[in-house]
Amino acid sequence: MADIHVSTKHLQADDRVVTSPVVGEDFGLPLVEPTTRTVRAREVRTVRSVVGGVVRFTDGTKSRKLHGRTSWVLEYQDPT
Repeated sequence: MADIHVSTKHLQADDRVVTSPVVGEDFGLPLVEPTTRTVRAREVRTVRSVVGGVVRFTDGTKSRKLHGRTSWVLEYQDPT
């Protein structure tokens, strides 16, 4: 099955996306980046909100400010 990619500006709350493990911090908040399924070290996180190009996740992590066209891989969920 092909990966489903969604741009930052089209992410919605409760979308589950594939991210990197924590790569640093910004004012004490852990930072993560979008990644692909082929990367061995990856995490699946749930989007809380997207404001000003910054994606915030329900686990307290966030992304750096990203271009709206930066794509994220959605976690595949079997509909059955």
